[in-house]
Amino acid sequence: MAAAGPPQRRPHPGPDPRRAERAAAHPRDNEALLLAAHLLTRSALAPWYDIEVRAHARTMLLAAETQPAPEHSAAAEQLRRALVEAGKVDFARTTSMTS
Repeated sequence: MAAAGPPQRRPHPGPDPRRAERAAAHPRDNEALLLAAHLLTRSALAPWYDIEVRAHARTMLLAAETQPAPEHSAAAEQLRRALVEAGKVDFARTTSMTS
């Protein structure tokens, strides 16, 4: 009888901008905002991935800022900080910050 080896791990999916795109479809969802912030903090294997994620994150932040729900403020602020830390200060600015 052969000894059983370590359990096989499923390969980690590579960069997929569709995750950010799917999250951007739900700007009212705190978890989607937090997912976008997380995707911004991950190191990307390709420059196009960063471009896609940052663009979706900006769209989400702008949409979240237009919502009257105050419960989004913490998640939106975390997304804003993630954009700044990713070097996209201009993307982190919204009309509410400039007026």
